[in-house]
Amino acid sequence: MAKKQNRSGEELFVDRMLDWTQRLVRIDEHEGNETGSGLLYQRDNRVFLLSAGHVLNHGQWIIETNWAVDNQVLSFTTGKPITFCGPTEDFAWAELDIPAIAAQLEQDNCLKCKEVNLCVYKGPIDTTPVESMAYGFATWKAAKFVTGMRALVRDPVYEVHLKYEGIEPTTNLLKFLPNHPHPGHKHYKGSSGAPIAGSDGKVVALVVRGYPEEDPTIILGASLQNYANHLGA
Repeated sequence: MAKKQNRSGEELFVDRMLDWTQRLVRIDEHEGNETGSGLLYQRDNRVFLLSAGHVLNHGQWIIETNWAVDNQVLSFTTGKPITFCGPTEDFAWAELDIPAIAAQLEQDNCLKCKEVNLCVYKGPIDTTPVESMAYGFATWKAAKFVTGMRALVRDPVYEVHLKYEGIEPTTNLLKFLPNHPHPGHKHYKGSSGAPIAGSDGKVVALVVRGYPEEDPTIILGASLQNYANHLGA
């Protein structure tokens, strides 16, 4: 009998965050390979994609799933976003038309909608972070389609044991301190919009930026209270 693998709380936390974090890919004509992250949030019977304002503020984006049919990766559009992007605001959302998405997937890929199980966050979005709790996030740094597996193989990037340090005064964003120096923007490429949650499983913010040159110790997040003020908690 195979021994049951005991997984640490840290590994389980990262797995949960990777489930919640949606990979966003820009598909309109532009230079480079632009990616981002987001969180699907359900309120009543409506589903919203929450992300960073500077991500959805330009271009056309899709949510890239990890499913494939006939060696084609399944993806769907995000809808028209509402964005707030400025020195002290960096958040956006787009409402998803779930029936239309299900119909599109069935028609284009002969996929039964019951087989598609999007991981949607149904928790509160008005939780205030506290300094006594550990926080973290996880997202997908890169993706490569493997024909034999008929799926995307992704490289995760994550941070755990982030410490909440209050509001950054010049940006009004939430300030989180890693337990090591900021490794630079390239390391976190595609992380903008990834949810930041506490060890209690409640999401409090989305990753928006860091300042590796000016201050290599901080990661800034847009409070989910911004979304609660507009969408309802």
